[in-house]
Formats: sequence, structure tokens, C-alpha cells
Amino acid sequence: MSDVFISYANEDRTRAEMLARALEGRGWSIFWDRTIPIGETWRGTIGRELNEARCVVVIWSKASIASGWVQEEADDAKRRGMLVPVLIEGVEPPIGFRSLQAADLSDWNATEPTQAFQRLINDISRHIVSPSTPPEQVHAGKPPPIPQPVPKLAARRSRWTLAIAAAAIVVTGAIAYQFVGPQDTSSGDNLRETPRTNAAAQKPPGAITAEELPGATTAKQSPEVTPTNEVPPRSLSNYTLQINQDIDRQDIVQADGQVGIRNSDITACALQCDVNPACVAFSFDRWNKVCFLKRKIVTSVLEPRSAIGIKKPLALPNRSTLPVQIGIVHNHRFDARPIATANVSDLTACQVVCSGDRRCVAFSFLRGSGQARTCQIFDNVQDAYIDDPSADSGWKEQPR
Repeated sequence: MSDVFISYANEDRTRAEMLARALEGRGWSIFWDRTIPIGETWRGTIGRELNEARCVVVIWSKASIASGWVQEEADDAKRRGMLVPVLIEGVEPPIGFRSLQAADLSDWNATEPTQAFQRLINDISRHIVSPSTPPEQVHAGKPPPIPQPVPKLAARRSRWTLAIAAAAIVVTGAIAYQFVGPQDTSSGDNLRETPRTNAAAQKPPGAITAEELPGATTAKQSPEVTPTNEVPPRSLSNYTLQINQDIDRQDIVQADGQVGIRNSDITACALQCDVNPACVAFSFDRWNKVCFLKRKIVTSVLEPRSAIGIKKPLALPNRSTLPVQIGIVHNHRFDARPIATANVSDLTACQVVCSGDRRCVAFSFLRGSGQARTCQIFDNVQDAYIDDPSADSGWKEQPR
């Protein structure tokens, strides 16, 4: 049973995840991931979670208004008197829902408190009689207490900007394999490996070093980053790092009640973890540039958009054993270096290629013209997919 069920269209997944993390930081359990599981369990899972949730937050947008699934879930929640609507775009809800006042989060960015977000918290609190965490942690919409507020980076960011820029030597090919076991390219004879000349590509599975993470900087690379008259911060080299992984939940709520530090980079994320005594690890959303500090190390899940850092000498979390799911986005492609390519007939065939190679975490199917149909598979996608009307893409992930 979840405290809050978030209903949204797949096109709004990023905003839904941002809202889910913020609500989880309030101590509530959230069901929000609508990626279709393998097999025939999707309808049963959604129906069960919808029926058992104490509150249903419906995210209205251009995409969700056109979604039959979202409207059906909203109808069910309204009938049971547990609907809390949210607007993330300047749209008018469908007929039948316009009499309900919706929280306008179109300008909300998860880092700055707004009256609309606080109103949403209050509305949810009225629906949830007994949240998952102790009542004192979610009373009147207040965030759970933390041992010490996280200092903001504003005063220190200028000192880091020059150092980070000077040290931004991106090692694009140096990525360790992300899955335990031998490399498997069982997708067919037409799979062509992309040559790798960097020695780091031959490393065994597991953790990577700070220098190997694209976009990372360390104190060793930039000696001037240590502020005068301050305790030298722990550098990325003192964290055990893994890409394509995310630590589920366990987010530390910031002093202003928000979850996640936006417009960040992974080095700044590590520094924020350093100065917070409650932080033992972090997850960095590389596609959206958001840092999530973690108060506890739990099972990690496969998530190509994320990288995690664990304070040494703490051990890396166990990896989830839940089935891998495939997320699909049309008219987009990943702008990254593929580890292999193959000539395939359609998007489904490209998905099969990726599924058959345990190194693959994402893929792009380039439709081209005539017979020029290419499947690219990736073991690392540092940035989010980009617009391309001649391509479709997908990625592997595990449910939370």
C-alpha cells in the first residue's frame, strides 16, 4: 500500500519523478513508476496500487489530458473522494474535473518552496490519515527533521567554477561494465563492435574511479578548490562511484523542505554530501542535473540516467534482482558513443539486440531511408536523449 499514487502521462515522466522524490522526502510512500513490466502484470499492478493508495495525485498536462489511462485513474480517484489535481502546464483540466482547484506547479523546480507546493502538501495531508512514517514527521506539511541543514552552494560556487572548468577533461570512453558476468553479444552476427582504445574499457565490472566519470573533477586535479581557512572537502576520489545505478528513496530533505539540488554537477553533489553529517551517499541524475543526498544505503536499481557515490569505506549497495523493464521514447535518440551497431528492421528488433547484450543500458534505432536502418547500443548515456524525428530510443531500468 502506498500513501500517494501519482497518475501522469509518460511524456511527463521527468516531472513526475521530481514530484515523487519531493513527496517521499516528506515521509510518504509513493507509487509513480508506470513503466510497463515484463509479462502481463501491468494492469494488475496499476489497479492494485490505485485501489490501495490513500491519495491520488493527477498531473494535468497537454499529454495527460489526451491520455485515456490518466483520465480513467482520475475518474476513479474523484469517485472515491481522494483526487488531488496538479497542473504542470498552462492547460485546462478535462470536463468533469474543472470544478476542482488544482495546485499550479508549472513554475515549481523542486528547489524553491512555493505557496502552490505547500498547498499541495496540505491537501495531501488532509487525505492521508496515518502516513507511513511517524505523524510528527509529516505534521502540517512540515518536512522530517534532519540533524543539520545543508549549506547552500551559492557562496562557494564561484570558487569552484574556475577549478571545475580548468579540470573538465572528460574521459568519454572510460566506462566500466555495469553488469556482473561475461560480455554477451548474442544478438546476431550483424552486430558490429565499436573499437575502444581506452584501457579503462577493459576493466572488470563494478566501481569506477572518480577520474573515469565524465564531467567529474577531483581535488587532485584541481588543488586550488580547497577554500582558505576551511576543512578540506572530501573529493570524488574518496567516493566509490557507479554509473547506471540509483539508490531508491532515502532522500535527505533540504532546510527549505525541498528534495534534490538542481543545476548541480557530480562534484558539487559530493561536496554537499560531505558537509551534511546525515549523508552517507548520493544519487546524481545526470540527464536532469539534480543531486539527491541519501541518509541510508539500500538496494540500488538499474537506472541509466543516474550515477551513485558511496562514502568510503562503506560498501556498495546490493543490486536489485527485480526484472529489467524497457522504457521507450519516439522521435528521439541518444547522442553518445555506441559500443556496437547492427542493421535491423525496426525498433522492436533493436530492442531485442539490446536485451541480448548485458552491457547494453540504452539503444537508439535510426530509421534512415530505404534499407539504412541502424541499431546503436550504449553502455553509458551521459546526457538525456535529443530530438530526432528519424529515430526512436529506449533504455533499461528496474522498478522501484
